Amino acid sequence: DDAISFINSKDKPLAVYYFGKTLSNPNKERLMNETSSGAFLSNEVVVHMINHDIGFGGVGASGSGRYGGAEGFKAFSNPKAVMHKPTLNYKMFDILAPPYTPEKQKQL
Repeated sequence: DDAISFINSKDKPLAVYYFGKTLSNPNKERLMNETSSGAFLSNEVVVHMINHDIGFGGVGASGSGRYGGAEGFKAFSNPKAVMHKPTLNYKMFDILAPPYTPEKQKQL
């Protein structure tokens, strides 16, 4: 109870690490289900950062989003925005098009 109360009284952590028996353990289940964090790990502290099957990241004050594996690919993928504007061959818009001569630069 004290550990759960302590964790819940603070900002959400990047991860909660549990060390102990993992099979059929009500303490582990309560800690996992009654706290909120970016990750919950049993008997491990490092491998989850390099495990490409789960994303690594936080929630709330510990950060948002995921990186690593498929989650990281999605998080850091940024499709290129493409816009094509037809050229304007109007004299009044000539100042907006290169080359930017010293005279054009003064006017801009």
